[in-house]
Amino acid sequence: MTTPDKIALNPKNTQIFTLLGLTDEETGLLVNSATLSCTLVDSQWQPVPGATGLVMSPVGSPPAGNYAALIPGSGFDPPIGGDYTFLVDGNDGVTVLHVETPIEIEVREE
Repeated sequence: MTTPDKIALNPKNTQIFTLLGLTDEETGLLVNSATLSCTLVDSQWQPVPGATGLVMSPVGSPPAGNYAALIPGSGFDPPIGGDYTFLVDGNDGVTVLHVETPIEIEVREE
């Protein structure tokens, strides 16, 4: 699994945050049955309203280690800026996962 340098999100827009190709490092196998959740935090590590405790579900057929969480547009209106981090936590019954992805909140361009 590779993580991007930074992901851009837009306030007041419904969006999908994805984690692609989750792989068990020991076995090299794709992990399709993990229980994952994610929370966006600001520069003070405070949860951002509208993007807290989002459930990440397997996506695709077959899922191929891909997970997604829906960020609803209503209630998601953080200030514009780049000091945000998406925290993804979970497990697959054996292994614990923690991933931190930098996030930039940008004005949506039409």
